[in-house]
Amino acid sequence: MTSLTLALMQAKAQPRGLSETVDALSQSMQHAAQLGADVLITPELFLSGYGDPTDTAHYAQRQGAEILQAFAQLAARNRIALVLGYPERVQCGIFNSVIVFDKSGQVICNYRKVNLPNDYERSCFQRGTTPTVFEIAGVTCSVLICYDIEFPEMARSAVKMGAELLLVPTALGLEWRIVADSLVPVRAYENGVFVAYCNFASLSSPAQFAGLSTVCGPDGQALLRAGGEPGLLTVTIDTAEIAQIRSRLSFLADLKLMGVSG
Repeated sequence: MTSLTLALMQAKAQPRGLSETVDALSQSMQHAAQLGADVLITPELFLSGYGDPTDTAHYAQRQGAEILQAFAQLAARNRIALVLGYPERVQCGIFNSVIVFDKSGQVICNYRKVNLPNDYERSCFQRGTTPTVFEIAGVTCSVLICYDIEFPEMARSAVKMGAELLLVPTALGLEWRIVADSLVPVRAYENGVFVAYCNFASLSSPAQFAGLSTVCGPDGQALLRAGGEPGLLTVTIDTAEIAQIRSRLSFLADLKLMGVSG
């Protein structure tokens, strides 16, 4: 049995400079630490905001950049892991990435989004590769980004590698709320895992982000579900529930018996 307390930063979608971003994240991390959280999750592309190609290019960062080192220091100072969405600059272009720092500030994952759903993303970003697994406080985790979770194969790939918790930063528009309402719970249910889905919140034009950040248990039931307003939300999960649920909902075991690779 391993318990993990998650904090989801359902951030307001608004333009801000790097110093303001550091301040906002610092405040949220301090608050999350005070609430006993083990990890703080931000939305997709938190560093740059979502949807503006100029901002995306301007705020794109190489691994080891000064701003990322500042976030690593925040993680170490607050003794809390950080799951941060950012545009990652490399020699061949830019990726829509999530970097994960552990509570000592060490990088333990840098995931690049595989599935790019619209003209903005396809024009700005290179396509990433398969997910990986890593541990936060004894819980085996994997990162997917937004549209990735809408493909059952992506979640199943991470689960087959041992993931108990899928961490999913997103930038979900209001018109796609079916993803938060229905698909995220289904991904948790069909894989018998926890899914933490963290979105922006802004109903103002032109970008309307739905909020609706959620954490679902391995039975597909919502343990936490946000509304449409910005805020910091926390919930504690217990991985012992995975074995309990899978003993009743044996999809993964039955797929093996059927010779289906998933």
